[in-house]
Amino acid sequence: VIIDSMTPKDRKNPKIIEPSRGKLLFETYKNIGDGVIEMQPFTMVFYPSDSDMSREERARRAVVIETERGATLQFDEDLDLRRAQFGRLIGAAIPGKVLIRSDNREVGPHDDLRVETRDVKLSEELVSTDAEVTFRLGENHGSGRQLRITLEGEGEEDAPSQGPQVAGIEKFSLLRDVQMHLSIAVDNAFGSDDEPQPAEPEPESPVTIVCQGPFNFDMKEYLIQFEDRVVVERVNLNLPPDR
Repeated sequence: VIIDSMTPKDRKNPKIIEPSRGKLLFETYKNIGDGVIEMQPFTMVFYPSDSDMSREERARRAVVIETERGATLQFDEDLDLRRAQFGRLIGAAIPGKVLIRSDNREVGPHDDLRVETRDVKLSEELVSTDAEVTFRLGENHGSGRQLRITLEGEGEEDAPSQGPQVAGIEKFSLLRDVQMHLSIAVDNAFGSDDEPQPAEPEPESPVTIVCQGPFNFDMKEYLIQFEDRVVVERVNLNLPPDR
């Protein structure tokens, strides 16, 4: 079930390597030597390390990176995939279009994360690109440039000896040219959660937030921060917008 939910629909029978904290899925590969290997097409799955999570919750909160063109991976030692012998993944270059996705915490699409960009670099601590980025988080969506996804590393005692040393995502950041569109109920667009709520759901009041950057989303605490020349505009029904 986990493999089916994480594998792109157009890849029916991929080869699969399963280190302790994730999966590498591909169809063809070329061993360059010195720990370098090329895989095409390429999908990488990071699973959270929390042993108290159910199988379904771990699959839902997994982070998937996929690309059609493939990727060049760097391990800390030579590898032999025929014998499933490989070391720690320390970096990767992923050219072309890249999709990063996660179903996140909640069952259903309410907080699903989907990021589309290109020419991504991966280290043990960071997923990064300077290219344009579009993203969607549930019903909210936006764009920007210079993506930085800070990865949560494993503790020394829990760190696996093979594959990615990743326990999850700590922070999602866009450093420049940020624009975000939020879907917020009219009654609570800028109000308090303690205020009485109407019996009937109110129509949504779109909110647009623009900033020079950076924009930071703390994925563990679910906190959002906008910086530098921040402009917030809310659309009011039949009224001029709030700005």
